[in-house]
Amino acid sequence: MSFDTAYNYLLENDFENFEKSIAEYIALEPTLSEEDINRNYNKIKECLLNKTEEHFDNKDGYITIFRYIYRYLEEKDYDSLNFWLKAATNFQKFELDDLALDCYLTCLKFKNNSVELFRVIGELFFKKKNYVKAVKFLEKYVEKVKTNAYIYNLLGHMYETLYKSEDVDKQILCFETAYKLEPYNKAFIKNAALVAGKNKNLAKFIKYSKMILDKNPTNDELFDYACWSFYNKIFKNTHKYYHSRFFKENGATPYPDVNNKLWNGEPISADKKLLIRYEQGFGDSVMFVRFLPEFKKLVPNFTFKVQQALCSLFRYSFPELEIIPDTEEFENFEYDYQMPLMDLMSVMKITDKTIPLKSGYIDVSEEKREAFKREHLNTEKFKIGIAFRGNADFTGDNRDIPVGVLAKIAELDEVQVYSLQVENKQDLFDLPQSQKITDLSPFLSDFEQTAAAMKNMDLIISTDNVLLNLAGAMGLKTFGLFNFYTDYRWFTLKGNNTGWYNSVTAYKAKRFDDWEELFDRVLDDVRKISVSYRKN
Repeated sequence: MSFDTAYNYLLENDFENFEKSIAEYIALEPTLSEEDINRNYNKIKECLLNKTEEHFDNKDGYITIFRYIYRYLEEKDYDSLNFWLKAATNFQKFELDDLALDCYLTCLKFKNNSVELFRVIGELFFKKKNYVKAVKFLEKYVEKVKTNAYIYNLLGHMYETLYKSEDVDKQILCFETAYKLEPYNKAFIKNAALVAGKNKNLAKFIKYSKMILDKNPTNDELFDYACWSFYNKIFKNTHKYYHSRFFKENGATPYPDVNNKLWNGEPISADKKLLIRYEQGFGDSVMFVRFLPEFKKLVPNFTFKVQQALCSLFRYSFPELEIIPDTEEFENFEYDYQMPLMDLMSVMKITDKTIPLKSGYIDVSEEKREAFKREHLNTEKFKIGIAFRGNADFTGDNRDIPVGVLAKIAELDEVQVYSLQVENKQDLFDLPQSQKITDLSPFLSDFEQTAAAMKNMDLIISTDNVLLNLAGAMGLKTFGLFNFYTDYRWFTLKGNNTGWYNSVTAYKAKRFDDWEELFDRVLDDVRKISVSYRKN
């Protein structure tokens, strides 16, 4: 096979035959003179480098030519800043980010490279979610270029992702710098307000939130403002804007035609009926049902529609209220006015000082408690009920406790652990420690049964989910486990003060997602309680 044959295949972009023929030619090279080898090499080199231009807009061809360059040419013959830079930009155009990144990184070895390389490399690492390396290169970029608002904003987000509850001032500073560079871009100051709000930097939260309100705020922004105002105990702002949750541009709270017959707060005559509908999850219903007895003093004639699984428990706990399940039977229930359950917080102008019924407002009959104990809890040990996850449909809400951490509780002496987790629990029972944990979920058909099981426990240990709320509402001794960043409603978490429940002791992570350290504290306190229990 002659070199010219292989060369012609390459010229004609017949890559399949070029592969075969160039391999056959290379096998013959030991028989050729050095002069012929050099001449042929230079022809191949020139052809391949020219074809990077010819295939500049042809993704498959460009990749193939590059593969040949790496394979058949010596590095010194294509090793220039211009070559790697053109290759990087073209791979990026083809959305081949890994190849583009490799080429950009190679560009860094040339002394005359541009500071823009740091930006491009940082953005590609960000796209790949390699935030550690992205930060490294973008920090180098802003050392030299201090006028790029987008990059400061990007750094703020990455600091937030990487550092979570640490270096908060650094996060805010990035968003502030971005906004100073582009004061017309509301998104930057919104980011600063959100970080300040969830980290209880009250002065900056107020300052930047006011700036957002002055710039034609969206419903998303109004809702965020309402939530983080509540978290920072600025309750009047929550009451003013909390209803915007139904009109958010992204992820509006589901509700059947919120404006239809919406009650405006005016007195309701005795012949008119107000319907209060549940909204959101089971935990929200448990938390907010406490307002109904007090509300009944203002509006005596109302009906509360709640999730069917909670209906029997609520009817037992609130015999004075008219409660109906959200079932087909009551789909066409007639009413004159309606309101969402969680609007009660705003209607009643609730603050941290006026939250009613902080324990014991939900209960289950003694007969059901005894029956559950008799059938499922045959032990004299210290009984602990655990729950460690929220609703599986809601992700990224920072409350799921790693089962390997939680299962340590089962290793304590004279303790019997019961899992109250109905869904999203299988990985717990894949652990060796699970042999010491009893799964009660098959017997928890509704929340009345769940309440009966919980009332038999000596201690409930739960993350922020419906069972934590139910335990608190029943006045049960409870250890509530919270990540560093919590839902906005937990405006205070200090010891036995959760703001909402008197019987819940709060354990809050000292750093975001540091469940190990948090659970070590929980274990220490459980040991003390269980020892005291055995002595008695």
